[in-house]
Amino acid sequence: LNTMDTSGFVEDAGSFLIAPDATLSDDGANLSSLTATITNPLDVDSELLSADVTGTSIGWSYNQSTGILTLSGTDTVANYKQVLRTIKYENTSDTPYNTIRIINFGAKDTGNNESDISTSTVSVASTNDAPTAQDNTITIAEDTTHTFSVGDFGFSDADGDSLHSVII
Repeated sequence: LNTMDTSGFVEDAGSFLIAPDATLSDDGANLSSLTATITNPLDVDSELLSADVTGTSIGWSYNQSTGILTLSGTDTVANYKQVLRTIKYENTSDTPYNTIRIINFGAKDTGNNESDISTSTVSVASTNDAPTAQDNTITIAEDTTHTFSVGDFGFSDADGDSLHSVII
């Protein structure tokens, strides 16, 4: 098992293939399982690993709390390699941590023999999301003044940036 790819994920750009050129071999014809584990999930509720198992006898499940994607079911080494190359990393956080994620891979054959662990890294780049505001009507009596405040504009920013200016 060799997944030595280094990948780059960018916030809001969709899921990203982790190891599209991975190699996989065994002295037998079939494998029974493969796992991919985010060893350092920092955005636990927002991070996801997934795989495309179309055309195989392989099933997949992802445990959000542990960061483990499990591929299982007896199938050929070629089919496991095909699915391994489709594993994707996704992070739906609006403010993901810009820390490299380490993904460990391991396979098991039908004789219950485990492969060596192979590692890929995924760099995570956050983007500055545009702030949002809401229309608001403020009614004041004639010949009086009103001092606007941030709350008058319904301003929010997913990245936590503060309001810099308002143009009226």
